[in-house]
Amino acid sequence: MNQTDSEMESLDIEPNNDERRRCKFISLRNYSLAICLVEAVAICIFMYLLLNSGRLNQDVINVEYKQGKISSSNVTVKFKVYTSGGQGEAQESVRILLDLYPTCNLRSYGSTQSDKCHSHRWFNCSPIERRIENFKAIPSPASPGEDDSLVVANEHQVATMITTSKKGLRLQRKQILLKKIECKPKLNSQDPCKFSTRLVVQTNLKQQRIIGWGGALTDSSAQNILSLTTNGTRRLLDDYFGSEGLRFNMIRLTIGGSDFSSRFYTNDDSPNDDLKLEKFKLREEDILYKIPLLRFIKGEYGSQWATNDSLKVFASMWSPPIWMKTNGHFNKGQLKGSISDRITASPPKEELYFNALAELKVKFLLAYQQQVGIKFWGLTVMNEPLFAVQPFLNFNTMIFPSTDYANYVVKYLGPKIKRLNPELKDVKLIAHDDNRRYLASYTAPILENQRAFEYIDGVATHSYADEAYHQLEEVYDKYHAAKNNSFFVLPTELCSGHLPFMEKALVGDWNRGMHYALDIVRSLKSSASGWVDWNLVLDNEGGPGWLGGRLDAAIIVDKEHDMYHKSPMFYVLGQFSRYIPPDSIKLQTKVYNDLFDNHFEIVTFALPGDERLATVVVNNNPYPVQAMIKITGDKKDTSLLKNTYYSFYCEPDSVSTIIYSNKLRT
Repeated sequence: MNQTDSEMESLDIEPNNDERRRCKFISLRNYSLAICLVEAVAICIFMYLLLNSGRLNQDVINVEYKQGKISSSNVTVKFKVYTSGGQGEAQESVRILLDLYPTCNLRSYGSTQSDKCHSHRWFNCSPIERRIENFKAIPSPASPGEDDSLVVANEHQVATMITTSKKGLRLQRKQILLKKIECKPKLNSQDPCKFSTRLVVQTNLKQQRIIGWGGALTDSSAQNILSLTTNGTRRLLDDYFGSEGLRFNMIRLTIGGSDFSSRFYTNDDSPNDDLKLEKFKLREEDILYKIPLLRFIKGEYGSQWATNDSLKVFASMWSPPIWMKTNGHFNKGQLKGSISDRITASPPKEELYFNALAELKVKFLLAYQQQVGIKFWGLTVMNEPLFAVQPFLNFNTMIFPSTDYANYVVKYLGPKIKRLNPELKDVKLIAHDDNRRYLASYTAPILENQRAFEYIDGVATHSYADEAYHQLEEVYDKYHAAKNNSFFVLPTELCSGHLPFMEKALVGDWNRGMHYALDIVRSLKSSASGWVDWNLVLDNEGGPGWLGGRLDAAIIVDKEHDMYHKSPMFYVLGQFSRYIPPDSIKLQTKVYNDLFDNHFEIVTFALPGDERLATVVVNNNPYPVQAMIKITGDKKDTSLLKNTYYSFYCEPDSVSTIIYSNKLRT
């Protein structure tokens, strides 16, 4: 059979019908490319599912109930009621446990609108009302200095190492021996120091001071936290803010809604222009979720922060009310009107919307301060004012040109925050709050404007899709001294799963923990004064978000089973936040012989209040690394003339925090 006959048979065409054969062959040929593409896509999907079927090695940490004896089914439960104050709608409240109970897990929610918790069995907790089986207990990591005095043993020194690793270590704490090694001034092939990675910590070269660590209490996060029963809610908050948890001391709040809210809203959703803000009010999300949680966090954990004994809360706005915007839409657009640099006694007509926007933020801050009893630490001028110009963004944003931004700070926001409202005079005014790749170019017209610079205390950056860490250091070095050494750079947002093709709530994925570790350590090396995560808590679909947005978070709540998962990102955050408290000072650290297959990053801090240092080592290599450390001081220090190092060992694929004495000298 020849080729023509074969083609005719396969197409079921009669040999004597040449015209029909030609038409059908051409028709099939026209569709062959599409068929191939469909097959290719199907194969890719099949291979992706095959390769990823075993990746969900979930690091599941269920609610860990303390063990204890219950003598009666009737248990007296200690709790506090946290309300927003006020009348009517503002009387809604949340009850949160003061202690942890092994069997009393129901949360009573004081809202008649709540469809989550209807139970009235609060005071009648049976011995086994709900039990989570087969949870993995993780020992609580101890603080630096708890039962681990650093001692010298045979010229070696004992230090404390805390490690989180791909192999499964989670803030594992142990004592290690820093072995003393003498390196020769001129290294030769016989010297053990020749090929070793060497770290030189310079205690006389001090850099930025740590402000703190934290995350965003978005509407989605607050709802997820309160979706747990009472024991779970309290345990989760302990994990983030408690002395046995991550010891977060910073919270980022949204003014109005964000993409991680259940709906679009602002605090003045008037159908018409409301330049006098007569329709301003706190919304359901403020009253039912965020204010009660802030009250609890402030009341239960506030006393543990040694620095200023306060929680540092700062706020950011995603979008003003749509009646203020040129496009009348929550997405993109600019403020109506225009603004000049000319100072006037009262706002001219074309600047009324700029004045109203500043007043709206002031009202929000004052309302929260009155309800929660806190003093706001900071306010960012606007969330992502430049990133909003990007195509395909469909969430709450507003474009804010930098020249208008500077004039807005000079004429309205700066004076209202710093001079006209005594209750807000200490609030830090923070510029940018956008991706770091734009930091230098966008903020130049703002920070070079001397009148605007007088009001700006620092800049905030986001860490998406770029490696422009050098911009943090450049801006810090340029403006820190000009602000009496108080100017700061603070990363305020990062998450994993932010690109469309990425899986969202991928619990237990080590790569995402390493993603956080590398961003944090590189930011700190580039003058960052801390690090603030995006959503504190999301659900197991990576939400909720009113536009369908889904991301990953350090804690994922499983509402159906009343438990939550701590991802590697959570433990990586703890490697920094637990052991590098506020007021720690970064020391310059030089690294030699650090050429590895993958990243090997190091940063060192002098801890406040004692003579200890903390060095964080991020080893992104699949093999262990032996490193040696040396401390140098000023020129009069005789140890500079010696090459005495102390060696230690880093686990493969790990983040380690080493705490040791600054007397590591001879």
